[in-house]
Amino acid sequence: MRLRPGRLVGDLAASGGSRSVTRAIASTAVTQAAVIVLTVIASVAQARLLGAAGRGDYQRFVNAGALAVLYLGFGLTSSVTYFVSSGRATAGQVARVVLPVMAIVSLAFPFCVLDVGQI
Repeated sequence: MRLRPGRLVGDLAASGGSRSVTRAIASTAVTQAAVIVLTVIASVAQARLLGAAGRGDYQRFVNAGALAVLYLGFGLTSSVTYFVSSGRATAGQVARVVLPVMAIVSLAFPFCVLDVGQI
């Protein structure tokens, strides 16, 4: 069943689509719970294998990468979704703009991560 903008939940339930919505919500909840459990297990294993100093170094490296993505991402994910879904631009037009920007960003990314020791 394909949802259209402006469709009410009552209309969805009347058409028999509530079962698929309930199944999608349950699937998402189970997936999120599994991710939480696996994250806890991985962080305990990481702490035991790396020790306090090793875990600190690892987190510094991971955080430098996350900050680089945050600052160098320029909100491209949201803007691509907005322009393509609203029909203001085609996927090809967006790709012609985004790909050169991402090429420059990917050249700058290693310098952000290599400078981890200076944080």
